[in-house]
Amino acid sequence: MTTLIVIIGYLCLLLALGFFSNKLFRGTSKDYFVASHSIGPFLLLMSVFGTTMTAFALVGSTGKSFERGIGTYGLMASISGLVHAAIFFLIGIRLWAFGKKHGFITQIQFFRARFESDSIGYLLFPILVLLVIPYLLIGIIGAGKTIEPVTAGAFPALFTNPTAPQWLGGVPPWLTGLVVSLVVLSYVFMGGSRGAAFANTFQTIVFMIMGLVAFVFIINALGGINNAGNVPARINEKGLVVQDYQFDKQKAQLEANEPPKPIGRVIDFENSNLTDQQPHFWREPVTVEFKKKIPKSGELVPFERELGIPFITFV
Repeated sequence: MTTLIVIIGYLCLLLALGFFSNKLFRGTSKDYFVASHSIGPFLLLMSVFGTTMTAFALVGSTGKSFERGIGTYGLMASISGLVHAAIFFLIGIRLWAFGKKHGFITQIQFFRARFESDSIGYLLFPILVLLVIPYLLIGIIGAGKTIEPVTAGAFPALFTNPTAPQWLGGVPPWLTGLVVSLVVLSYVFMGGSRGAAFANTFQTIVFMIMGLVAFVFIINALGGINNAGNVPARINEKGLVVQDYQFDKQKAQLEANEPPKPIGRVIDFENSNLTDQQPHFWREPVTVEFKKKIPKSGELVPFERELGIPFITFV
């Protein structure tokens, strides 16, 4: 229940930012869409960074790194730090200059004037809207998938049909998505781009602080930063992927597995030199066979997965 109270308080703070930004609203379309060009560099930086750090980055990259390896974060950093920055400085600033010079507020206005065609505006509008929809849905889906397990057990008599049995009583994804959508729509409608910038800045600061807090807690749980590198699975001399440690929930600490626990088998191990390597730290992909349990039958079935992130990859 404490978790739910914290989440509700967080959403209320976002609504409060919407009310505050509404007090600053000047009643013009220019103020609604671009905040009358009054957003300073700090708000702009935090807003752009926060827009990138959505469920795609916070939830998706975590799952991808668990699946493929730590190289996921290098991939994310290169895209966010290089590609996004290049687009912002090489294209974004020039578009901003044109917009300020000619009074453009939206992308449609720029393209319509550039090609001297109203038709292109009608063509681009649905395309841009359709491109935004997946981005918005990713955030809603990510919130739903996160809130249900962290609130499990809060309402066992009310929410009796969880996505997974162990999440009984958790807030269902559809309800989370509905609430999040209403909160976002509220502060955007009330404050326009200024409200969105305030909300994104606030959320970015929270993400960064909690990221540091999580880092400290996780490192301590892994037995310190020196031991953290020994925790990921490794490949033994028989080609088995084994775990040398497991997390004891009762003691809230790592315990050594004696003997190491096998969790998978490397495909084509005979033709490789992978003994004692940790595939989640590798750049070269390693194909590993795992087994998963079918929920309904309880049957274990094999499946293959690549571990490691190649130097150039977008999958």
